Amino acid sequence: MKLKDDMKLMVATRLLEKRARTWWNLVKSRFTTPLTWSNFLQEFDDQYYTYFHQKEKKREFLSLKQGSLTIKEYEACFNELMSYVPNLVKTEQDQANYFEEGLQNEIRDRMTVMGKEPYKEVVQMALRAEKLATENRKIRAEFAKRRNPNISSNQPLKKGKDFSASGSATTFSIAST
Repeated sequence: MKLKDDMKLMVATRLLEKRARTWWNLVKSRFTTPLTWSNFLQEFDDQYYTYFHQKEKKREFLSLKQGSLTIKEYEACFNELMSYVPNLVKTEQDQANYFEEGLQNEIRDRMTVMGKEPYKEVVQMALRAEKLATENRKIRAEFAKRRNPNISSNQPLKKGKDFSASGSATTFSIAST
């Protein structure tokens, strides 16, 4: 549902409570002309979204990395912080690019992104890549367990030698995560 600006102003100001209601009444008393949605947004941002807060949220957004978060958790954090930086993320392509940049390397390496995919498609590719990475970790852990039952699945495997019946040494390694 798309609201006209005058309706947005009416709805938003009716939802204000306590301190915010008092603040709005003071703002209204300062204006001699009818207030607009644009006036409300400017006054609201000046009061509740200070320059310091804007800088802090921008810094958080630009430094956001997936780390140990799942894709869904990362996406939720990303979307929340993105709402604070509309001047940085002007297009869906910007959104997709910033999202991809914050992904774990293991996930990003599994994605084939051409650079023009919509944000939602990039999120879906990341979810598929995350699933594959998780499955591969399980397979590697199971392989390591079968290969050497004394190694716990939490310990990374090191390079070693496998002496076959022919007497020659073959080296192997399994990348740890």
